Formats: sequence, C-alpha cells, structure tokens
Amino acid sequence: MINFEKWIWIELIGFDNCQTDFGVKAYLDNTGFIPKGISLLLWEPDFIHSHSDLSKDGLLPEFQCAYGARPQNVERERQAWTKYQLRGLISELKSHGVEVYFSVFDQIMREYRREELNLPRRQRWIDNHPEILYVLKDGRKSLNVCPWKRLNDGSFYEDFFIDKLCRVIRDYGFHGFHGADGYAHPRYPIYAGDFSDDMINQFSESKGIDVAGKNTEAKASVILGDHRIEWMNFITGRHNQFWRKTVTALKMINAGLIFNTAWTRDPFEAKYRYGVDYRELTEIGVNTFIVEAPAAVVELEGWNKTEINTVDKFTSMIMRIKTAVPKAKLILLNCIKDDLEKYNVLADAPEMLKSNVMKMANVFCRSNIPERCISGIMACLGDGISRPGWSWIDKAWDDAFSLAPENSKVTIIWSDKFFKNELDNYFTIKHCTSFQILAKLFSLQVPVTEIARINNLGSLSDIILVIHPGLFPEDEIRKVLDYRNGPVILAGIDHNFKYICEVYKNGMREYRKGNFSCIPVQEEPEPASWLNELPATLPEESFFSEISQLTGKMTRAVRVHRVKSEKNG
Repeated sequence: MINFEKWIWIELIGFDNCQTDFGVKAYLDNTGFIPKGISLLLWEPDFIHSHSDLSKDGLLPEFQCAYGARPQNVERERQAWTKYQLRGLISELKSHGVEVYFSVFDQIMREYRREELNLPRRQRWIDNHPEILYVLKDGRKSLNVCPWKRLNDGSFYEDFFIDKLCRVIRDYGFHGFHGADGYAHPRYPIYAGDFSDDMINQFSESKGIDVAGKNTEAKASVILGDHRIEWMNFITGRHNQFWRKTVTALKMINAGLIFNTAWTRDPFEAKYRYGVDYRELTEIGVNTFIVEAPAAVVELEGWNKTEINTVDKFTSMIMRIKTAVPKAKLILLNCIKDDLEKYNVLADAPEMLKSNVMKMANVFCRSNIPERCISGIMACLGDGISRPGWSWIDKAWDDAFSLAPENSKVTIIWSDKFFKNELDNYFTIKHCTSFQILAKLFSLQVPVTEIARINNLGSLSDIILVIHPGLFPEDEIRKVLDYRNGPVILAGIDHNFKYICEVYKNGMREYRKGNFSCIPVQEEPEPASWLNELPATLPEESFFSEISQLTGKMTRAVRVHRVKSEKNG
C-alpha cells in the first residue's frame, strides 16, 4: 500500500468565486485525489497586518487574490474576492476533509509594478511602519519585512504579528499557518542584512559587543569582519525567539504549523548563510518541514552554477536535513509551475520532474529500520493544471513512493557534534563541506541511499562512509572503528586538516591514501544568492575518484555515467 501525504500550495485564482462552492468540487475532481492539506498563498503580509475582524465583509486587495496580483491564469482572469468568500472557501475545503493553511511572503509590492497592473493605490499597514523593512549592508532599504525588528514604539514586530496571526486563523477558520519565504527563513543571507541601527543595537545588547562606525556600511564591515560567528548566532537566536513565541501562541489556539526550509540549503548552509538551525527549531516545536528542492526548475532555467546536477545536490540536502531532525516530518516541495515566476516544468520537462521525485523519494534515514527521508509531497503551484496533467503528476508521485527500500550499499554517518565542529572550522579553513562532498559522490553515482546517526551504528550492515573524520570527536571515531558489520571508509579532512582516504575492516586499517592536493578558494565566501554555491577549498578530482573506485569494488555496483555530447563542426 502506498502511504504518503499529498499537499497543494495554491493561490485564490485557482478557485472560482462565481460558483456556490467556490469551485472546490470541480477542483478536487480535477486533481483526482483529496489532499491532506492545502496552503493558500495570499502573498503580501498585509493580509495579517491589516486584519481587524470579520464583523463586516470587504474586498481583499488584488495582491491577495493572486500571487503578485497577476491578472490571469489559463482558466480565468483574477477575480475580486471578498473576506467572506475566502472564509466560505476555507469552510468548503474543510467539508471535503482538507486541512487548510495559509502563507504570506515578506514582500511588498513595488510601486512600478502597481502602475504596470493599473491597480489602485491602497493604504497598507506597512506604509506607516517603514522601520521594519530590511536595511542592507550598504544602507539601502529593501521592500521586504525583517521580522526580527522592533517597531518605533520599542515593541517587537513579532508580538504584533503573532497577535494578528492568531486572530486571522480564528476568524477565518484556518487549520494553521504555513511559514514561508521571509518568515520561515530570512529573505537575505545574514551577511547582507539587516544592518539597521535597531538590529545592530539588539546585537550589541545581546552579545555585549560595541559596534563602532560612521555609517551602516562601516558598522556592517566591523560585524562581518570581527564578529561573524557572534552575528550568526545572534540571528539564529532572534529567528528562534520569533518562532518560539509563534509556536506557543498557535498551540494555545490549537492551530498547526508547516514550515519551509531555508532556500534549498542543508543544515550547514542554512545556519551559516541564513542563521536557521533546523534542530533548534524542532526543539521549539516545528515538526513539519516543507523542503524546498526545485531541482528541475534550476536546471530548466539554466541557474545551476556547477557541473554537479542540481538533483544530486538537493538529494544530499534532503538526507542531511532528515538525519539532523529525525523526528520531524519532511514534505518535498515539488515545483511544478509558477505563472508569475515564468516556469512550467510539467509542460517543458515532465520526465525531469518525474525522475527528480523518484530520486528524492528514495533516500533513507535509518534508526532501527530504513525510513524514507520524505513523508509526502506538496505541489507548487496547484492552479491551472488540467485533469490529464494532474493524473500524470499523481502517477509520478505514486510510482516514486511505490518502490520498496533496498539494502543500502553505502551509508553516510552523521553526528550532531560533527555538525558543530564542521561549522566552527569553516570560519577559518573554508574546507569543502560534507554536503558538497556528498553531492559530488551522488554525481559520480556512488551507491549512497541511506544516512544514519552515529548512535544507530548497531542497526547497520553495510559499508559505512565517514566524511571528514578529523571533525568527529575522538570517542565517536573510536566507535566507528569498532564497527564490525562491514568495511569503514574514512574520507576527507583528518585531524591535521589534510584530505585522506582510508579503509578499515574489523577495526584494522587495510588501506590509506593521503596528501591529496587542493584547489584554493577563488572568491570571498559570501554568495550573493541562494543559487550561488558556498566557495570552498576543493580537493583534487582524484580524491572523489578514489572514493568512487573503492565503493565500486566493494559493492560491484553498476554505474551509469553521464556523457556530454559534442556536435561536429
């Protein structure tokens, strides 16, 4: 029996408020299944900011009726929705057994876009509170909310936001909130902002660090140059405080929470680049993550910056998130189409969409038994898809989850202490991260399908691979070398920060190759976008070939190598 959760992320334009049931029955007939949950994307945060109550009806702004107020999809023009109609839609979806969440982004519509769409100028809460907009490190303001800031009266924005959020959920009848872009994680990496006086003062108060400088750019330079680790930990703490308060408030009204991961980043880069600590979030009470992994979109749009296929990178990311938060549920965000962002994988690369889901759904995290890293899929976005299109998507999902797990050939070992050591060391040596190494091994078709925490060694019966053994505590490495159920490969940085590759059997070293040369970092390690890879000192190609050849001999695995075609003349 196929058992996984199906979710849909959709805008109001996907429904029809000219129908008595708002087109819900027709929509669900079209999908061919009843999803566990639907998240309504209402885009601008003013939906929360400006909410009072539902004692009287009123029109919703255009930018809440469609993502970016886009004027139409393939089915209909953008409709004018009222507050009562939205409440009716939620009630209708719930009557079919669907859980209904909603999401907003941190974005504010720009004036030029409003004029392009010929929309009326509306008064919004944010117009009177520009103090919560991002201040970038060069002093410029961005039309994005920074949720960790204080309002001009000295109160925290988060307290205002959470009070309004709970009112919205109660008044409309939502099951809960979908934390998405800008709230579940910062819009900007922590080395880009927010560097307003407010955030710098909060940092100084929190860490006891005085930050001197003539202007924003000078102060940001001091923080990033002298206090980068403290700044990362400060942003993580503010992010955690926001969500600790939110989770507490949602529990009090019996509301749920689903939570996007940070810009396709694994636990290492989520914290280093965005100050998001998945493990600490689960301790706060976040237990369902929507994993951003738009591999097909990145490849289709030509955004991939490396020779490693994006699906290999994102599969590595999924495995590492799951083992970092083993008790949390991961739902794969399956990016199918987005009319505002101008991509349609279903139309342009359907087989890539299918193969991506197939691979990502079939990697495992082991405790006593193998468990799929992902427990379900969320379609993004779910409007304007034909019945044949939904049928194709649904079969692709079912096929991906219908495969029985096979015994892993190679199991990666994870440790929370290793994670902390790797993060701390990166600030000084800029090594190739274990995430980058695992992604590279995927691209070389090393048969890794499983990851396990070090305390689950006793349940394994495979080859185990320890990446960067020198960053594991000594007692954990001794535990690894006591493993007797198969060979042990130690590959990566040793205690002297040299790249080595060793094989142990029954506690005895049988093979060693070391002193692999490295390619030094070519640029500063501050990527401008989530699409840019984290720069690192990379080991020579023979290091990866060595691991590939060793595992190939041990497993006798059949490899299918990608070959670049060349056109004549």
